[in-house]
Amino acid sequence: MTLYVQLISSPPPAWHNGGPTRLSHTYLSVAKKCFDRVLLVGTSSEGCGRKEIAEAVVLPAESVLIVPTLRPGKPYGIPTPTVIARLVSAIAASDACTIHLLEFKSTLMLVAVLLKIVFGRKITFVHSPFGQLSTTEMLGSVEALFTSAYVAFVDRILCQSRAEIDVVEAVTTKFGGHARVLLTPLSPLDAPPLHESDDRETGAREGAVFLGRVVPEKG
Repeated sequence: MTLYVQLISSPPPAWHNGGPTRLSHTYLSVAKKCFDRVLLVGTSSEGCGRKEIAEAVVLPAESVLIVPTLRPGKPYGIPTPTVIARLVSAIAASDACTIHLLEFKSTLMLVAVLLKIVFGRKITFVHSPFGQLSTTEMLGSVEALFTSAYVAFVDRILCQSRAEIDVVEAVTTKFGGHARVLLTPLSPLDAPPLHESDDRETGAREGAVFLGRVVPEKG
């Protein structure tokens, strides 16, 4: 049995959080076609529980593992022993597992690293940094600790642009990483629309595109 585990602090339907949340939906859609089993690990910080998240990503409720938040209204949390135990059990029962992290410098990143240490080659550790990884991570003891741990165990890094590839390769070279860096400029177009059209008779739709934090690394 092949297993795909996605780790993201702001899973669907928290669409207003932007690209990572919407691409979470895209990756899950692809994973359901390629893997025997899919698990999503995330928080309920947006007021959505397991049922709402499962409906948004079209997964059985038992395939969604909820991480309690550290503070109300904040997306980050610490996985409970129950969540860790379910992850370990699912990975142990699988023949091969892909862990896909969609953020950086969080407790979920530490979970991914620890699982990679425990299960070794059984796990393929994949990361989509979404512009969060930069050369500034080379500075400071805390940043260096996170980055060195991450670089030592990640197997694949999926970048959104060639500019991000340059940054990622600079960081992995600095810390002696071995990850394969890939350009995967996925589009979240297959994610559900942000709202239904007001013009139900003609089917016409109006929308606007806002480009916030325009940086080369984000494509």
